[in-house]
Formats: sequence, C-alpha cells, structure tokens
Amino acid sequence: EQIKLFNKMDTNKDGLISLAELESGLHMSSSVHSPSAATQPQTLKHSQSQKSRPPSLSQSKGKKLRTFTTESHKLNDRETLLFSSVPHNEDGSASPEDILDLWDQLGIVHGSDLLMSLGFNTDRQINMSDLTAVLNEVLADLSSSDPVCFAALIGYQHELRHLRSALNEAVEENKKLQQDLSQANAYNSLLAIDMDDSHFQVDEYWKSKLLDTLRNIKGAYR
Repeated sequence: EQIKLFNKMDTNKDGLISLAELESGLHMSSSVHSPSAATQPQTLKHSQSQKSRPPSLSQSKGKKLRTFTTESHKLNDRETLLFSSVPHNEDGSASPEDILDLWDQLGIVHGSDLLMSLGFNTDRQINMSDLTAVLNEVLADLSSSDPVCFAALIGYQHELRHLRSALNEAVEENKKLQQDLSQANAYNSLLAIDMDDSHFQVDEYWKSKLLDTLRNIKGAYR
C-alpha cells in the first residue's frame, strides 16, 4: 500500500517526491476523502443560521479521549512547536482566550467547542503540553484514515523542527562569535596599551641619550 501511495504521488516517475508533488497528492486526497470531525477541526465550519455544535471527538472515534488537567509536566522545546506563539506561564499553561485567538487567526472556527471535544475546560488555564499531546493523538489516527494527509503533516512538522534546530545552532554560533570578538577586542586593547608603554620607554631612552650627548658636548667646550 505504501509503494502504491508513493508511485501515485511520484507523478514524474523520477523516484523522488517533491514538495509540489506532495502538496498535489494532499489536494487530491482531500477531494476524495470526506474529512471526519476527529481528524479535521476545520470541518466544524457551519452556517451562522445552524448554530450547531460539532460532534464530540470521543463519539466519532468510538472511544473517550483522556481528560487532562493543567497539573502536568512542563513544556519542552519540542512540545511548544504548535503553540510557541501563545503566551504561557512558567508551568506551561495558557489562557483559553489566547488559544482561541490563535485558532481564529488560522481560520479555525468553533474553537471553544473544539477544546471541549478534546476534553479541556475552557473556564480555566490549559496546559500546552497536554493540548499538543491530544492533537498528536488525533494526528496519529490520520496514518490509517488518510495516509497522504498524515505524510504531509509529518513532513511539515519534521521540517519545522529541523528549522528550529538550525536556528538554535545559528544563535549559539552567533553567541560564540560575539564572545570571540569581545575577547579579541580586549586583547587588542591590552596590546595597544603595551605598545604605548613600549613607545614611551623607547622615547624616554632616546631622550635620555640625547641629553647625555648634549651635556658631553657642552663639557668639551668649557
């Protein structure tokens, strides 16, 4: 099945899948498969006249997602990938309003209903690690229901992590270069001071020699 999927996405038959081919395959898959409430939060869009709430994720999948509280492990660099732009506290929790604002900017409607479907209380702080973990569980379900979407999302997620790692390395390298430059400037300052002292001593030496010579000349003509 994976080989068939690869051959289907490899339209130019060069043995490689380009980003354009991956996006084309994702578009073709989204037009063939009808998205479910658990795998595609965007399907929660309804007309304003209906005012209907989206089906629960636990109902659509035939199982109940575990309910999380804000008392859980703290965020690490990898888990903040989805919500690094959301202001959060030291314990990794954020207000539901900030999360809903982000989703609204991304075009995800009925965000409050979506959070409740995921098992979160919109009346208190939400731990970002827990929210990321739940969404990753939903993402894992795509591997069987829609492998093309799953491959695309995993690819984008990997690329974002790679770019973040490269950015961190560049920042660390920049810090080291700044430290080396600071040390070089300090060394140059000490070298300049040492050169000034050396020039002063040389000037004093030749000044003393000149005065001695003048005194000898004056003594010879007395």
